Amino acid sequence: MASIEQGAEARPGVLDLYRAAWHSGVQFVAHYRLAIAVEVGMVALWLALRTFSGVESRSYLLWTLTASAVALVSPTSGLVILAGTAPFYEPVTLSRALGLRHVLVGALGMSVALRLLFGGWRSMVWTAPVRLALALGIVTLLGVANTWRVFPADWAIHATQTWLASIGGAMILLLVGVWVARTGARRFVVAAVVAATVAASGRTSGLDSAARSRPPTRWRPLP
Repeated sequence: MASIEQGAEARPGVLDLYRAAWHSGVQFVAHYRLAIAVEVGMVALWLALRTFSGVESRSYLLWTLTASAVALVSPTSGLVILAGTAPFYEPVTLSRALGLRHVLVGALGMSVALRLLFGGWRSMVWTAPVRLALALGIVTLLGVANTWRVFPADWAIHATQTWLASIGGAMILLLVGVWVARTGARRFVVAAVVAATVAASGRTSGLDSAARSRPPTRWRPLP
């Protein structure tokens, strides 16, 4: 009986689980305090600029260059910043296909490519989907190179920009995500979920308000 009572007393409860989760969260924030502060600050500044300023302003360009510099120093923080801002609309301003957001995508790709080139490929997780993504990116990039060889320069420039804005950018972000996730970092997942939830809630409330302000529709039979 005594051993059974001791086992029952030693079994952790729900409060112990919450307490352990709280301590883990505190330790996580303490360990990544500077990185989290930079990431939250950059995302909050982006929201402020998109609210009170335009994407063609000098301050927005400065924010993009700063975010790209952060991505070159730390791909993890750069990916968190991109994940925290990507669900929100940003018009294309650099060309017919690219906006300033794609500068951050390019900086992330360059940051990880340099790390892979200088020995990081040994610690990269080269699973079959990753190898397929790399092959797909290379094959489509060869198609872009062929466009430069065959077509005029303006066509080739547009093809290059379209590649970065579509399949090329997607494969770059996949490789960046695998590179970041191999270290156990999950902050970019949290940022993506929170940003997507906020963006979806905003769109839903906007549609609801537009529907409420619209005059009622009268249904009439077809003649």
